[in-house]
This record gives sequence, C-alpha cells and structure tokens, in this order.
Amino acid sequence: MWSSRPRRPGCEGAVKSYLSARDLPEQWDEGLDGNLYLRRDFLSFLEGVDDSEKSYHAFMDKSGNLDTRLMLHKRGGYNLTMFTNLKSSIDMNFIYFPLSVSRPAMVFGEASRAETATFLKSIQGYKMILNAPEWYRLDGFARGLTCPRCVLDLSWDSFEAYLDALRSGYRRRYKKALEASAGLRLYWLDDNREFDERLYRLYLEVFENSKYKLERLTLPFFQGDRFKIFVLADTEGPVGFVQLLENGPELIFEFVGFDHAKNREYDTYMRMLLR
Repeated sequence: MWSSRPRRPGCEGAVKSYLSARDLPEQWDEGLDGNLYLRRDFLSFLEGVDDSEKSYHAFMDKSGNLDTRLMLHKRGGYNLTMFTNLKSSIDMNFIYFPLSVSRPAMVFGEASRAETATFLKSIQGYKMILNAPEWYRLDGFARGLTCPRCVLDLSWDSFEAYLDALRSGYRRRYKKALEASAGLRLYWLDDNREFDERLYRLYLEVFENSKYKLERLTLPFFQGDRFKIFVLADTEGPVGFVQLLENGPELIFEFVGFDHAKNREYDTYMRMLLR
C-alpha cells in the first residue's frame, strides 16, 4: 500500500485523487503541452503493462479549474546509488513515468503550487520528482541532474542532403555503417502483436548489458498498438529493432534491442539510428 494514502476520488478540497486512469476527468488531457505520456489513454495503457502502484492527483485553482496534475507511482527495491559502486535498495515514491523517458509525469501549475508542495512533502518515505523544469523548486528537496535528452530538428529535404551537411568524419562513419548493413532486410511490423519472445530477447540483451538498469519493460509494452516498430533481419532472423512513437510533428525514439555479437558484423545499432 501507499506509505502516504491518496485521498478518495471525488473528495472536496484543493486536490482530487484517483486510483485508475479511466476515472480521470476529461479536463485532465487539456494543457498537457504535447506530453502524450500523461494523457488518460496512455496512462490506461501503462496500467496494463506495468504493475507498480499508481495514483493520480488533480489540484484545482480557486475557480475549480484543473491546474496542477501528477501521476505518482511506488517502486520497491530502487537502487538509490545506482550511479556509484554502492548499492542501496529502498522503496521510492516517484513523480515519474516508469519508462525512462524525459517527459515529466506532472503539469506544473502556478495557481495550486502551494497546495501541490504541501501534498508532495506529506508523502511519507523517500520521494523523487524527475524531469522537473529548472524553475520548479521545493523547499527541503535536493536537486540534481538526470540523463540528457537529444533532439534533432530536421531541416533537410532528403537523407542525402543530411549526409552532405555532415563533417567528413561523421559522413565516413555513417557510410561505413550503411555498407556493413547493406545485406540486412528492414521491415515494419504490421501488427505489434507480432512482437514476440525473440524480439523481446533482443531488448533484454540491451537491458542486461546496460551499466545503469532503470526499468525493465514487459513484453506487452512493446505489443501496444500506439507504437511503430521496425526490424532489421539477416537470413537467420531479427538482429535488431527500434520502437518509435509519433507525437504530432515529433517522432520519439523509444527503445531498441539488438544482438551484440552481430552488431560487430553489421554495425546494427548505427544502422538503426540512421533508419
């Protein structure tokens, strides 16, 4: 159970709390500023593929309009010292999506800022807010940096124009990857239910070889119909895949899996980045 018990859905006052995304009001989806992860439909999907305890909290302004909103989830066995040689496993309350993405699991409203701060401080035990904007500060909370986000603004009308705009060293590196992977077959999954155990093992291989293991996603997550997945394969089968998520004009590079041994032969990872 939650160390800080959520208020019952529909309660009177500055905050209303919910234990299921399907119960969230329609107004929840307004003003998310392109954060599709915080949409009600995505939160409902997430509930079905991730078993961490979740609750949702809506903070109102004085006129009763929805201002701040956040998702809270609890994870046991979180390694607080994962970026060091130490290991300290604790129960952590997160305002964060359990997906290793760079979007915040919170809309940072100004009208209910004091009420939100009181609520966050009242949560018993450890709590962490990830991907908060620089201006958002809470007294009594330490602040640190997390993983960066890379954004590529496409200003070229073709892939060839992009290559021509690169410095010669990068251009040679990319052409080398294209030559190494020329014999691979690239195809899109027509139905993500085709994402099977073999493809999932490629994801697990990347996860297990990662220095910092944040979240281990489940097979049903990759089978969600909101994603686009392309696969690279040789004559023996898949050697890599990329999961993408469309967000209006933005294409989000989500997760990958690849065979590390064959990566040395085909330069698979670099080829997947180039698509």
